[in-house]
Amino acid sequence: MKIFDIENYASPQERSIFSKLGIEYFCKSNAYRIADITKDNTEEIISQARAEHIPVMLRGDSPKTALELCHRYPDVIFIAGGFFSKGYTSINTAELIAKCDNVYINTSGWFTYCNYYLHELVRLAPCDRIMFGTAFPHTHPAYKKASALWELRDASQADVENIMYKNAARLFGED
Repeated sequence: MKIFDIENYASPQERSIFSKLGIEYFCKSNAYRIADITKDNTEEIISQARAEHIPVMLRGDSPKTALELCHRYPDVIFIAGGFFSKGYTSINTAELIAKCDNVYINTSGWFTYCNYYLHELVRLAPCDRIMFGTAFPHTHPAYKKASALWELRDASQADVENIMYKNAARLFGED
C-alpha cells in the first residue's frame, strides 16, 4: 500500500517501520512545500502561496476559520484540520468540503484519534479532498495506519486509496 503523509511527522525510525510493513511512504519533505499559517502571518503566507503555487496548511484552525479563509482567498488551496485544530465534527467538516472547493482535510488529530469521525466523514462527504496525516496521535506508525484503515473499513477501495495516497499525490502533481 502507498501512503502519502501530508504532515511528515513520521520519524526516520517510523519510516523504517513503514518500509518493513510493506508500505511505500511519501511525505511533504521529500519534494513538496506547504506554507504554514498562523494568525500573525496570514497575508504574508497567502502572498507566498499565490506566488509559489503552494497549499497553505492551517494550524490550530476551526471549521469557521477555514471557511472564512477559503471564501476570502478562493484562489489558494488550504489544508485544514489535523493536529491542534478544534471544533471539527464529521458534519461540519462535510459541510466545509461541500462549500469550499479549495479546501483539503488532514486526517491527523481527532480524525484518527476519536472513533467514528473519519468513518462518518467518509459516509457524509466525497473523499476527493481528504488526506492521511500523522501528526497526532504520537504513536507507532502501525497504529496510525491501522487506525485510519479501521475508520475506513466501510469505504470503497477507491476511497481508501484516495485518502491514503492519491488525493495528496494529485494535489502535489505526483503520478
